[in-house]
Amino acid sequence: MSERRSRPDDTEINRDRRGAIDCETGFLRRGLSFDMLRAEGAADGLMKQFLAIAISAIGFLGTCGLVRGQEGIEGNWFVVWSDTPEPGQTEKAILTLRKPWTSTAVRDESGARYWTYGRVEEDDWTLSGYLGEHYDSGYTAVTPKVSPNGRIEIEHPFFVLGHWGGESAVEPAGPDTITGSWSYHDAGGAERWRRAIPKITRVKFISDVEHELDFDAGLGRVEKSYSDYWWGPSNDMRGNRPSFWVEVYGENLWGHHVANIVDEPDLEPLGSSYIWDETADVPQHIVGLKFQIVIWPQFAPGRKTLLVDDMPIPFDLIVHGYAEEESPFELRFVRRDGAVYEEITGEVLPYGAAIAVELQFASDRDEAEKTVELEWDTGEDTSAEAEIVAKPVPQNPRLYRSEPFYLLPPPIPLDLVCPDDGVAAPTPGIEP
Repeated sequence: MSERRSRPDDTEINRDRRGAIDCETGFLRRGLSFDMLRAEGAADGLMKQFLAIAISAIGFLGTCGLVRGQEGIEGNWFVVWSDTPEPGQTEKAILTLRKPWTSTAVRDESGARYWTYGRVEEDDWTLSGYLGEHYDSGYTAVTPKVSPNGRIEIEHPFFVLGHWGGESAVEPAGPDTITGSWSYHDAGGAERWRRAIPKITRVKFISDVEHELDFDAGLGRVEKSYSDYWWGPSNDMRGNRPSFWVEVYGENLWGHHVANIVDEPDLEPLGSSYIWDETADVPQHIVGLKFQIVIWPQFAPGRKTLLVDDMPIPFDLIVHGYAEEESPFELRFVRRDGAVYEEITGEVLPYGAAIAVELQFASDRDEAEKTVELEWDTGEDTSAEAEIVAKPVPQNPRLYRSEPFYLLPPPIPLDLVCPDDGVAAPTPGIEP
C-alpha cells in the first residue's frame, strides 16, 4: 500500500498534509503538496505577515489521475464501442476504474491529527458503471488486468459486447484518453475512453448559517458557536462532535471523486454522498456532492481551503465564543488610482511606488487600528522589518487600510515616508 505509515503516536509529520474523502466509498486518500503564506493574529492583536520580496506563488502540483502509468488510468470515463451491435453502430457506457484507498490519522507532537491516506496497491483494480444510451443499465463490476504501463485487459460481464461478454484491450493515449479495441468471437471494433472531467459551478456551506455562492466567486463562510463541553477534549465521540457540511453542484459528479481539507489539524472529512435531482435513479440525475467535516479539539478558526478534485474552495471558519478566536482576514497590497485603490498583483512589490496595506476581515471589527509587521529579505542572511498601522475604512467595518508608504531599495533599509498630498517627503540619498 502506498503512503504506508507507522502507528500514529510514533509518527512525526509536518504541516503539509491533507485529509481527503473518496466520494464513492468513504475511504480517505492522500492529497498533493500545497504551500501558502499565512497571517497570524497574536493575543494582543498584533498581525504578522511575513513577506519575501520574491513571493512564492500558491500552486497545485498536478491533477488527480493525470500522470503516466497505472495512476493515470484511475478515474471516471465515458466509453464508446464502435461497430456494435451491428457494423456502423455504437454502444456507450460510463465506467469508473479504481483501486480502494485506506485512511490513517497521523498525530504530530502536539497530539493534533492529520488525516492522510494511500492507495492499497496490493488490492485488485475494479471497473464498474452504467451502460446504454441513457446510462440506465448497470455494468456488473469486474476485475481487469492492468499492466505497469497502464495497459488494461478486460473480460466484460454477460451481455456486454456479446451474450457471454466481450473482451477489451486498451491503453493510455494521453492524460485524458484511453484507446484500443474490443472483440467477441469474430466480431470487434475500436474502443475509446474519454475522461469525465468534473466541473463545479456552485458551492453551499451549511453550518449555523447557510452561505451559497458561485464557484470561484469569493470566500465561503462557516459560522459555529463554541461551548466548552461539546467542543472540548472530553467529547470524544465522533457523532457528537461539532461539524459542518459543504455541498458542491456542477457537471460530471458521478463516480469517484476526492475532497481534501488543506493543511489543517483536527478537521476530519468524515463522509460524502451524492445529491440527486427529482429522480434518484441513474447517473445523469446526480447534480452534486455533499461532504461532512468534523471538528476536533485542536482545530484553529480562520481561513481554510477545501479541494474537490483539486478545485480550490476557500472559506472562513468563524467560531463565535472561542477563547482564541481571531477573525480571519486577507492581507493585500494596494495603490491608489484616483479615488480607487487597486490591488498590486504579481510576486514582487515595486520599489519607489506609494503602496498601502489592506486587511479584509471575515466579520465586523471594532478596533481603532491594526498593526501589521512586514519582514523581507535584503540580501544573503540579512533582512529588514517594519510595522504598518491600518485603520478602519469608513462605512466598511470589515476593511482596514494603512496610509500610503514607500519601499526604498537596498542598501538603504526600508524607510516609511508618509506622503503629503501624494508627494513623498525628501529622504537623504534618495530622489523623491
